Parts: sequence; C-alpha cells; structure tokens
Amino acid sequence: MTEAVRCEEVPLVLGTAQLGMPYGIANAAGQPDQSAADEIVGTAWECGIREYDTAQGYGVSEAVLGRALAANGCTGLARVTTKLGPEVGLDRDSVFRAVDSSLERLGVERLEGVLFHREGVVGSWTSALASICGELVADGKTCRVGVSVYAPDMAVRAIGLDGVNVLQAPASILDRRLEAEGVFAFAREQDCAVYVRSIFLQGLLLMPLAELPARMRFAEPVLRRVASVAEELGITRRELAMGYLREKGYGARIVFGAESAEQVRSNVLTWRRDAVNGMVDAVERELCDIDERIIRPDRWPR
Repeated sequence: MTEAVRCEEVPLVLGTAQLGMPYGIANAAGQPDQSAADEIVGTAWECGIREYDTAQGYGVSEAVLGRALAANGCTGLARVTTKLGPEVGLDRDSVFRAVDSSLERLGVERLEGVLFHREGVVGSWTSALASICGELVADGKTCRVGVSVYAPDMAVRAIGLDGVNVLQAPASILDRRLEAEGVFAFAREQDCAVYVRSIFLQGLLLMPLAELPARMRFAEPVLRRVASVAEELGITRRELAMGYLREKGYGARIVFGAESAEQVRSNVLTWRRDAVNGMVDAVERELCDIDERIIRPDRWPR
C-alpha cells in the first residue's frame, strides 16, 4: 500500500526542467508527455507543494507547466519562479519582453520570482538594471528579482546588489560551500530569499553504482562513501540527502525535480520523516573535501 502524504504546505519547490526536456544524469524515462506532466504537477500540489521552478532555457518547460497548472485548477494559487534565457539583453525592453513572454506561456498574472540565468550578470550589475528590477516588482509582474549562481562568492556578491532579493544556488550533502561562506546568514540579514537546487546532483547521488556512466566513474569513490554513511545510519541515500538539508534549517526553499508522480510523493514523504540521530555529524565528518568536478554538473564530462 502506498504511504499517504499529508497535504500541509512544505518548503519544497518542484523543479520542472524534466517537464521541458530530457534532463538529469539518472533520468531513464526521458521527458514526460503532457498527461504525465499534469499528474506530476497535480501530485505536487496535493502533497503540499505550492511553488514551482522553471526557466526559459528548459526547453518547453514553461508552456508544459502552464498547461499542467491549468489542468489542475491551481494557476491562480501556485507560486512560480522562472529564469530568463541567458541570451536576454539587460536593457529594459529586452527584460520586460522576456518576462511578459514567460507570463503568457505560464498563464499566470504574476511570478513569484524572476532570476537572471547567468551568474556573470553579477559582475556587470548597474544602477539601471537595479531600476529595471524595481519596475518589474512595482508593475506587479513579479514579487522578487534575483540571480541564479553556481559559486558561493558570486552568491555573496549577488545578495549585496541593489534590486536583488532572491537567489538560487546549489547545495547538497557533498556541496556545503554556501554555509561555509555565510551565504544563508547573509541572506537572512538582507531579507533575500534563497532557493537551493541540485540537492541530488541531478540524480547522481541516488544512482545505483552499477549504472554510473563511464564518464562519471571518477565520482564512484565519493558515492561509495555516501552509500556507506547512509547504511551506517540505517537510512536511504535519499533520506540522507534530504534529511541533512532539513535538519540544518537554512531557511531556504528546497528545489527538486521529478520524472514521475511517484517520485514527487517519495520526496515529500522523505522530507517529512523524523530526524535520525547523528546524521548531520556523520555527513560533515565523512563527506568533506569533495572535488569540485563532482559537485558542479556544468563541469562534468559530456
């Protein structure tokens, strides 16, 4: 019998890259069709997830998500964050045109957040761009504007920028750089919302080692350490990955993707499980000094 999921809201965000293109190193099912996407989005809603993450660069994700929200009758209630395409110019007309196109594809009147989908924008931030961000909020097109980054130092710089009040960055049991750099504490001080992505490293943390692609064999020793820590604690790797972030209490929203409704249920149930004694200490003791080639998917061999 499938374990029931309570419907109270959870601080989880459904990432929808998988709905718009084949995504993730562990994705064997490929891109779901619209019917499956409707079920994934609807299941997330039923399980207490009220936020959805997408991007103009995720293939047809925005359009698929928009249709799925409508099919489930939650368009007007869902909170959606999107990322502008990296090719979008930083002038007012280009930014507003890009945001309007996302609103149309998603079928929503206002976005929860609009993120620039390239961290390089942090280094070229201007007062004019900050003014554009303010206009987007004042015009009711979004609640927050910010940047999606990879590096912790860029996260710190982004939080300090005028006009930025939301940030998305990676963190996981193997990637604890944000905490080490004080990003979460700084964000709280600046009233900047933080969304944590890559909690499973695109599924790498959960893959059976026998299915690890040849190009990723360099990660096998670390993945064996992950499996060993989970086994010693008597939990699954999924429980380890999600439980650690839950217990740290960063105050961030946690983004995860799914290729099926069952994966959504599994992740929400995992998030709600009771803490395991010694989990945080075990992760921080046994899973340290991780090669950056492992924790940055953009640097994985193609």
